[in-house]
Amino acid sequence: MNEAEMKDLVEALPETSQSAVFAAETPQALVEDFGGEVISPPDYEIATGRFKIGSHSSKIDASQNCMLVLACESCGELHWNVGGERGHTTTRSNMMSFVPAGIDQTFEFRGRTNNTVLSIRSSLFDRVGEIDPELGGADRLDPRMLWFNSRLRRLVLEQERMVEGGEVGWRVHAEALALRICYEILASFGQAMRKPRAGTRLAPEEIDRITDFVEEEIDRNFDLSEMAEVLDRDPIGFSSDFEAATGQTPHQFVVDRRLSRAKELLRLSSCHLADIAASAGFSSHSHMTDVFSSAFGIEPGCYRRIARS
Repeated sequence: MNEAEMKDLVEALPETSQSAVFAAETPQALVEDFGGEVISPPDYEIATGRFKIGSHSSKIDASQNCMLVLACESCGELHWNVGGERGHTTTRSNMMSFVPAGIDQTFEFRGRTNNTVLSIRSSLFDRVGEIDPELGGADRLDPRMLWFNSRLRRLVLEQERMVEGGEVGWRVHAEALALRICYEILASFGQAMRKPRAGTRLAPEEIDRITDFVEEEIDRNFDLSEMAEVLDRDPIGFSSDFEAATGQTPHQFVVDRRLSRAKELLRLSSCHLADIAASAGFSSHSHMTDVFSSAFGIEPGCYRRIARS
């Protein structure tokens, strides 16, 4: 969906007068105030919950808890004032937002969103800082609104699954995940971490992170800025640094990964070609055919017959 289609959809949504003021003192209370379903026990340091909400206005008074929100499915426009910093953007699925404790937040949202929310005690960040003093603790954190981080997204969804599943020994695994979530936030978005300048060489582990992101998100039409956000870099500097490190532009790299996924599905699955095209992130069956034929000199259907013969 392009920006014009998104705007038309949002403008077609009915007006609402929903509003709320939240002043929660515990992680669980904050999730409940959002009208969410809390799926973690009351004595747990991270309240894990989920909620669906339409157009609304909300104000969250400064609390003792940090808030991490994953927009699992979202379509709308959001205006915010977080700690005096104002902004607005079109929301998309898989975007994340993080607000440290002690910061007032005001939101105006028009659209639909289905969120997973973690309300985290600040003391958990301080525990991570004690393990790795270079990271610091909760006092190193800044707000960050609506960015993409595939690693953090996976951790949030795994935390939700672990807590809700209630498997034997879940607390040990969930606490380890909680510490990893706090570590990822401190390492990536604390005040001490700034976007590297253009010209900073990509490390092998950074290329691995980009590869993981592309493989995980291959079925959707993500853009260059989302890839750059994985490493907290600006898109222009990221593009040149990526090409210097890999010999490919980000676009070429993504196309190669889409083609590899398509070849794998053609060999191993019985799905229709249109479904394979969608799973590999191509806009249509004909788009996949054009790109595939240009790259390999053979159409996808012919490749499937040869690969299976």
